[in-house]
Amino acid sequence: MQTDANYDFDATIALTNGSTVTARARAMLDAGSYSLWTSGQVAQTIILTDHTNATTCNGHPCGAYDMGLGTYASDKPFRPIFHATFWPTINKVKLRYVGEIANTEALADQTYSVSLTAGKASPATVYTQSSLTHGAAKRWTVSLGNIANWTVSTPGGNITVPKEIWIGGTPPPIQINHNLAYLASTKAVYNYDTSFSVPEATIASIYTGWTANTPSNAIIGGGNAGSGCGSYGLCGLMGTAGGRLDIGPFDGWSTQYLYTFDPRSQKEVMRNAEVAGWWPLHWREGKSAKKITRTALLGCTYQCDQGGIGKIMSVTSRPTIYTSNLTFSGIATADKVIPISKATDSAWVYDSTHVQEYQTVPYIVTGDYWYLEELQFLAANVVAAGYQSPYSRWPNGYNHVIEVATWVRAMWQLRTRAHAAYFSPDDTVEKSYFEVGINDNQAFQEGERGLTGSSLYNDSYFRTSWDAGAATHLEIPSSPGGVPTTHFWDYGNSVCDDATIDCTNVYATGSPWMLYYAIISVGRAKELGYPADKLLTYSAYWLNSMLTDSSFNPWLVGKYRQVVTQNSPRAYYTFAQVKAKYSDGNRTTFDTPDYARYAFAASSFVKGEANGSAAWTWLNTNSRNGVNHNLMESDPSWTILPRNAVALVPSACDLNADGRVDALDVQSAVEQALGMSPCTNADLEGSGNCTVVGVQRVINAALGGSCRVGL
Repeated sequence: MQTDANYDFDATIALTNGSTVTARARAMLDAGSYSLWTSGQVAQTIILTDHTNATTCNGHPCGAYDMGLGTYASDKPFRPIFHATFWPTINKVKLRYVGEIANTEALADQTYSVSLTAGKASPATVYTQSSLTHGAAKRWTVSLGNIANWTVSTPGGNITVPKEIWIGGTPPPIQINHNLAYLASTKAVYNYDTSFSVPEATIASIYTGWTANTPSNAIIGGGNAGSGCGSYGLCGLMGTAGGRLDIGPFDGWSTQYLYTFDPRSQKEVMRNAEVAGWWPLHWREGKSAKKITRTALLGCTYQCDQGGIGKIMSVTSRPTIYTSNLTFSGIATADKVIPISKATDSAWVYDSTHVQEYQTVPYIVTGDYWYLEELQFLAANVVAAGYQSPYSRWPNGYNHVIEVATWVRAMWQLRTRAHAAYFSPDDTVEKSYFEVGINDNQAFQEGERGLTGSSLYNDSYFRTSWDAGAATHLEIPSSPGGVPTTHFWDYGNSVCDDATIDCTNVYATGSPWMLYYAIISVGRAKELGYPADKLLTYSAYWLNSMLTDSSFNPWLVGKYRQVVTQNSPRAYYTFAQVKAKYSDGNRTTFDTPDYARYAFAASSFVKGEANGSAAWTWLNTNSRNGVNHNLMESDPSWTILPRNAVALVPSACDLNADGRVDALDVQSAVEQALGMSPCTNADLEGSGNCTVVGVQRVINAALGGSCRVGL
């Protein structure tokens, strides 16, 4: 790597609070303190830092380049990290700066002003921010400067985009259509219905709201970032209830970006995944004796018994850790993480009820290590944030059984852990860690429901997790015994608080919409290759029966609550009894149409199960093509099709009506525009003429975009 002659390579992070401390990327490179992320002839990315914790700072382990200021100057809690991508054919370097306070052995809040430079011979200041309070377990990143901007054209007008930070000159921004249909075919993203298109008015409205709540180029978003609950901005309080863009299989911004690849959506998605570093959930293992992966005797099949130093903190060697409350009395001394100083941040609070996952889509389309590591930090905290009890991490603490207090909580956790496992590179300790943990959880849930015969049930180690689930009786109690007659996920965990339900003799109700989430997450885990068949079949019976059982009413899938268990005698309700408990059990509309959107997405994962085809067809007719059509087009987060299905609304760009939009349709549009064939169906503007506009629209649709019709 010819860094001097070709690249003028250096970059600095300078922190000031009275005195100034500086980290230099070039010093790390010269000392060999880097690791390869990507390598090849086109570009090579290296991660420059020291995660070995081989140095001692005020009596505790730290990295060679760690820094500190003020009261905690000698503790050096701040770790500087540089991501540098070298492009040899153009002699340029793309930079990303990362600052974190995540070392488990040196967690302390810091206040400072920050200045970033790029270049060696004549360093240029590319970013400054003053008076930043950086809390423990938080990270920030800067890849966009706040010195210069680009003006980018969008269908809604020009927007301003901060320039990326490069050594050797910043290339102009480009827009890439990554082709949603292709991405869906790889299973990297859900099997979204590409016949939908997001209206421009929706894109513009969301961008306006997001911009007001998330300034685009301050380290932590600046201003009121994190306070945008319900206002198209990030919701820093994860536990806040309500339907928002952050709640869904992917968040709404990411889904909209996949449908449009619009520069405004791109700006939202990438910035959200950077601002998300401000949630205090980042724990990097700082003790050399700690392991990240378990032994082969404990279910591990590759990269077993590996050291965890410098990696995401695992529960393997800290089986009683509880990151939601580091002072919890149940944490064993050897497992404790004891911050030197950690103030409570009331604006950014992790909560497992609504785990917000912003990192996956940006990683899919960029391969940027920041997004992957952020996803891994999030998933690792999902595991460690539940304490060892029959409700989570049972029975040994190092088991990854997710919290089961509510299923809206548990299933978003499963989704995030499945994504972290799937997208972690093959044969890495992180992938091994997450995959073994998923097996823990699935075996436990199978045991709770007495589901036998799976690969986990027959595995010599994971049978112990299955047995632990069977013995807990938390979700499927010994009284009334057995699984609910309707195959509801549990015996019910909610009070009877639905005004349309006769609550007489009701012991417990459940929330159907939470179980829709559960089916989506279990189905997602299955399509990514993780063991979920038994759990999906179990829950499919409930959903498909609601939509096809003659004793029930399919319109009731739009309900907020559903009775599950009666009080005396303690017994489960049948589908007929569930319907009878509703005062409007014979209704012919959805009580809450939004819930029917969730049910539609869930049904796409169980169409192949018993009665699944009829169930899915009913929802397709009455939800997707019915009352929810316009809503699903504006927010396509839930427009997920079965994997064996194609977009079911005929596309106007499918000129030859063969069920797909491809090169043949483009050829037809060209011939009609040139007068080589009659102008029949390529007049997508409705002007009476076939023109190049229609040709371009067919090309866009063939590349996976939407088919625009009309002026």
